[in-house]
Amino acid sequence: MRPSAVALLLTASLVAVAPASAATVAPGAAPDAAPELSSPTVLVKTSSEEVAEAVARRHDLTVSRGFPWIGWYELATAPGTTDAGAARTALAQDPDVKGTDAMTSDEDVVLAYQPKDPIWNGGTLATGEQLPWHLSKTNLPAAWDRTTGAGAQIGIIDSEFDTQHPDLQAKVRNPYNTASGTPNYHTGNVRAADSDSPNVLHGTHVAGIAAASTDNGLGTSGAGFDATFVPVRISTSFTPGGGNPVDAQFVGDLTEALGYMATQSVGVVNMSLGTTRNHPPLEAAIAQLRAKGVTIVASAGNFQESNPNAPIYPASYNGVIAVANTQNNDTVAPSSSNGNWVDIAAPGTNILSTWDTRNSQGSFPNNDVGYNVISGTSMASPLVTGIVALMKAVRPDLSPDEVETILKGTARDLGSPGADPQFGAGLINAAAAVNAAASYVRPAPPAPAPVPVPVPAAPPADTLAPKVSIKGLVTVAGRSVTVRFACAEACKGTARLRSTKRKLLASKSFTGKAGKSVTVRLKTKKKLKARSTVIVEIAARDAAGNLATKAERRKLRK
Repeated sequence: MRPSAVALLLTASLVAVAPASAATVAPGAAPDAAPELSSPTVLVKTSSEEVAEAVARRHDLTVSRGFPWIGWYELATAPGTTDAGAARTALAQDPDVKGTDAMTSDEDVVLAYQPKDPIWNGGTLATGEQLPWHLSKTNLPAAWDRTTGAGAQIGIIDSEFDTQHPDLQAKVRNPYNTASGTPNYHTGNVRAADSDSPNVLHGTHVAGIAAASTDNGLGTSGAGFDATFVPVRISTSFTPGGGNPVDAQFVGDLTEALGYMATQSVGVVNMSLGTTRNHPPLEAAIAQLRAKGVTIVASAGNFQESNPNAPIYPASYNGVIAVANTQNNDTVAPSSSNGNWVDIAAPGTNILSTWDTRNSQGSFPNNDVGYNVISGTSMASPLVTGIVALMKAVRPDLSPDEVETILKGTARDLGSPGADPQFGAGLINAAAAVNAAASYVRPAPPAPAPVPVPVPAAPPADTLAPKVSIKGLVTVAGRSVTVRFACAEACKGTARLRSTKRKLLASKSFTGKAGKSVTVRLKTKKKLKARSTVIVEIAARDAAGNLATKAERRKLRK
């Protein structure tokens, strides 16, 4: 039996119509018709889309969409199903399923902020912050002296984006909607619906902190100043405890959003959201995006009071820059999640930023809608993201690891000396980070260890005797006998002529070249007759001293 994957908590509000066919969603690819999810879903990891389809058929499920670049697929239960727990249990035992993932009823997924009523009093909040305190606290004006972020592009995955906002409109690039089960799924419409609660108006605020238009006489300033941003909307209208304890829709939406970001020219992606459980598809999608050189920034979460010291995802994934929330007095906000995975801190309490212009909750500067003050690690994260965009503007070649190293190395230490679970490396310093990025010299790779020069092995001793062959006729003319032979290699030796009774008749030394014929004329004391039989004997040595002998009986020919 396969162990089931640990799931995160979240229940879903579902749409009423089941998908007619499955949609394989490659990064950035939008099907012609967007399927609507209408029943609980489970994510499975398989070796291929064909295997996922076969698994779905065996379990009376439907493949609602796929993420083949990481090997995960979302399977929907039959219409009318309210709990996919049984389906997930069965899938976990299927030999073709390498892993499952879904949401559970004990899991919380929230956007990381704490709403505040907007209170303005001559540029100073009732709580004492001088607007915009978060920009001066992080030394952003000095950073803008070096760069305003022109040429950099940010990716933001969030609840909604008011793309018509006068402080955002000029900065928007290639918006995309991965909120499955909604009318605008797989379109470029990422704005909130008229029926959405003000609690959904979160992404617009996040986008303004990272990249609001600046020096235009309107509203607030974005940390990324002249950087553009790609907004991707995901569904966040889930209600914990809403009666559907197993569903993968949220994870699928976020995974698909990350896949879309992989097709865009973004240098950094912000996720001001968090959940209390690990999800393998989400982790795999983040790893893939980061491998492309994209820096990932995420809010550390507002769970410290409700779930102390718990890891929050995606912030606690390896390589994600997790951002804590600090207050105006340089203390960490009580709700900001703690852990050794927290990387850096940034202002996130009582932050002024953009707000959906169709909602009357905002009031800045003259009771005009379109701006609001809220708090949370959701506000701290895009501030860091905007600063990363400034760094990438001066050094677009910086890798995610190098960006993180520079941010931590230039931070102002807060809390306990050195890195700690509340502040990470400390409060981000925009000017120091940008200047360090501009002057960064990549360490030379370590010199390779010297390769030992191989000592050639001594050749084996030559113990093979040269091959000797006697060639052609042995001719006689009176007392002169001519013998022809050859050595396979250069040789020296003696040619002898003997009678059939082994009596020595004549001998003579010779020197021969490799493979060349040697002719030796032997003089006998007595005249030999033609047709008589003699023994021709050759004794030859090569340069190594190996001896070869050859003896043949031959009839003399004239």
